[in-house]
Amino acid sequence: MNPEPRWYFQLFRGFEARCGTVCVHRLRTAKTTALMGYLVAHPPHRFTRESLCARFWDDREPERARNSLSVALNAIRHAFHLDEASAPLLECDAQTVALNPDLFAADVLAFEEAIALAQRTSDPSAQYHHNEQAANLYRGEFMVGYYEPWIVDRSAQLQLRYVHALRQLVELYQSQGQSLQCPPP
Repeated sequence: MNPEPRWYFQLFRGFEARCGTVCVHRLRTAKTTALMGYLVAHPPHRFTRESLCARFWDDREPERARNSLSVALNAIRHAFHLDEASAPLLECDAQTVALNPDLFAADVLAFEEAIALAQRTSDPSAQYHHNEQAANLYRGEFMVGYYEPWIVDRSAQLQLRYVHALRQLVELYQSQGQSLQCPPP
């Protein structure tokens, strides 16, 4: 039995999702793309429809906000529907919206996991490894080009965590009695 196709979301430097040869760079609207980024970047990836309406369409009447959410979810469902045999990435019912966490991975989630692993261990070698992994995953601003308030806040938080990881790498490197040498320009 073949495993289910798995999407990979790259949210550092913008928005990109890949599954095999299928690549999605943006969705129907910037708001829809921001919604998908939100669903991906917030484990356990399950939300009430009401909370999503309040976050993304708080300036609209409740009925119009629900309609806007439905339109955005249909666009997401269509963009990430591979074929009839594949399990759906987006799982919705009358009350909730969720992503199937078994069907995707994301750079931002791997980054946060590496940071958490570095913080949980007292082994300097493991700390170095996890911080280095986090530093390699951070490839630029989170969802650059999208300006929802949550994105701006999350981008700033992630950048601070990245800088902290770099500091940890320098401290761990120097504690081994080595000095950093920068390559010539």
